[in-house]
This record gives sequence, C-alpha cells and structure tokens, in this order.
Amino acid sequence: MEPALPEQGELLRRIGVRLLERLPGEWAEVRLTYHAVRKHKAIGVQVRTPDGAEEELEITPAVHLDLEKLRKGMYQQGKGTWFLMEYRIVPPGRYSVDFDYDSEPDFFGVPSVDGTADSFSVWPNVLAGQ
Repeated sequence: MEPALPEQGELLRRIGVRLLERLPGEWAEVRLTYHAVRKHKAIGVQVRTPDGAEEELEITPAVHLDLEKLRKGMYQQGKGTWFLMEYRIVPPGRYSVDFDYDSEPDFFGVPSVDGTADSFSVWPNVLAGQ
C-alpha cells in the first residue's frame, strides 16, 4: 500500500536516506522491519553485504520518530493503521515498502491484551469490534 499523502512519501524517503548514511562500507540490501501495537514496538535493521553476511544496524532516534509519524499519519477511519512495515533498500538506493494492517505483530515478548485493546482505542479499525 502506498502512503496517501506527499508528507508520508517524504518520510519514507527521509528514513531511507538516514539508513543509507549509517551503512558500513559495501552492502547488497538493507531491511528494516517495524512492528507496533500502541506502546509496544520492535524495530530491526539488517544489512546484507555482497558476500551474504548479515549484520544489525542501530537506528537513530530521528528514524524512530519518523516511523512513528508515518504510522500515525497513515491511520484511516474504519481501517486503523498498520501493525507491520517492511522497508527494503537495494543499490543504488531503490526502495520498496510493504504495510500489513491485518496480521498481529510477531514480538519476542507478546504485548498484553490491554496493550492491543489500547491500540484499537487510539486507532480503531473494523476488526476491533469482532
């Protein structure tokens, strides 16, 4: 799904630039995965090198804030906002983004029922009433 507003497209571009600025040397792919249910979030950035090795990349607070703004800005009445975003970058800087509005996030520590209900109270969607 594409972001609905130009500001959201700009946030995606800015996130990508900020990730690329932090890359250590040669790379073949950058993969950012962001899971969120209200206050419970998990962010991982993996960098694959040309020889196939993978390493973790720390994100900056600015990237984290941009992800929060993007998620909030993509809220849609009756649909809610996404729980999962996968952002991939390949050389020379082409990116693709997938948003998942339906699947429960896969956390290492599962958020409480109260946390999930709290997320629906802030960003209601059609599934919240089921």
